[in-house]
Amino acid sequence: MNGKLKILFGGNVKVSDGKANTITAAILKYMTEHNISFDNLIGFASDGANTMVARLNGVSTQLKNMNPWIVSVQCAAHKLALDVVHGAKTMPYLLEMQRPINSVYYGTFSNIPLLDIRKLRNCKLFSVRKLRNSKSLQM
Repeated sequence: MNGKLKILFGGNVKVSDGKANTITAAILKYMTEHNISFDNLIGFASDGANTMVARLNGVSTQLKNMNPWIVSVQCAAHKLALDVVHGAKTMPYLLEMQRPINSVYYGTFSNIPLLDIRKLRNCKLFSVRKLRNSKSLQM
């Protein structure tokens, strides 16, 4: 548009399943319904899940097959989260803390022994704070 880059968030689209073909079809349908030229699509960002970036049939691969100039990137926050999960699998103490942390996230303490909560409070890697209308744990 007059030589200026324009980045837009289109919206949320329901899909019947999480398969790459379904997601790709939903993207193309959305673009068609909103009169967005596929030639104007130059970037694709995703969470890095295999469905999105698989080399043979991922969403980014399917889009690149239609337009080889599309640049595909993975969201840095999602990549970091996946790396942390992978790294935590090699640390027994973090695996032990997974259940209380998941319970904090999902908002249910009913099945957690008090001892686990105390371990979480004394863990130097985490800071547990009073949450207001939020389901998160600060690290």
